[in-house]
Amino acid sequence: MQFRSNHFRSALIAVAGVSLLAPIARADQKIVAATSVDGPQLRTMMAQMSPEQKAAMGKYGMGTSMISTVYVSGKKVRADTNGSAVLMDPIAKTVTSLDRDSHTYTTRPFDPAAMKGASGVKASIVDAHDSKKLLGHTAHHYKMTITANSGSMAGTPIHGDVWVAADIAQTPTLPTAGPGAVLQAELRKIKGFPLLTVIAVPNSPTGPLTVTTTVKSISNAALPATTFKIPAGYKASAPGAGVGAPGMGMPGPM
Repeated sequence: MQFRSNHFRSALIAVAGVSLLAPIARADQKIVAATSVDGPQLRTMMAQMSPEQKAAMGKYGMGTSMISTVYVSGKKVRADTNGSAVLMDPIAKTVTSLDRDSHTYTTRPFDPAAMKGASGVKASIVDAHDSKKLLGHTAHHYKMTITANSGSMAGTPIHGDVWVAADIAQTPTLPTAGPGAVLQAELRKIKGFPLLTVIAVPNSPTGPLTVTTTVKSISNAALPATTFKIPAGYKASAPGAGVGAPGMGMPGPM
């Protein structure tokens, strides 16, 4: 069976990015999360893959956990995943993608006010009226649904569950457009920080998938200013020259 990573990007783009929201956190934060993707057809396909193909799939949390680390200070955000990093500066209205392998970077303009959700996409979140303990916090349970009118999953609702800790402030988010932006807008209505999300994609190109994101740790230790700066020795790269955003193919970036 042929490996096509673009299938997974199209399946996941509508549900990625739900564990990092807005508005603004007061203190510095370091958030470590693990994302995994599983499904019966996916497991069958991966069993036929070469080690190189499995490693490529692992970058998207398939067959293993994809670890993401997000750093927040005021309105600035940095997200590290898969050997890349993204720096967001809403004050300067820029987003910078770093490639730690090639030591290159790309800076693009970014206006938070210009980010819009996709037309024809609907999302909703309702209270499930239960809770559980996660990382020592009481996390309240909500159920969410997102439905698109076009694309490979048009007309088929994607259902999910999110557990939110009301005593942890939400953080700024990296810029997201399309279905992800619509879902984030709904999540902003909830007070608190998502510690666990489980999303069921019923008809992806690889069959039904379950995407699980679990926050592993949250630290409020002070972050050095260099966390949000382009490292010394990095060279500028033209947009589209191979320096991309981390995460599951999220548009510029996660």
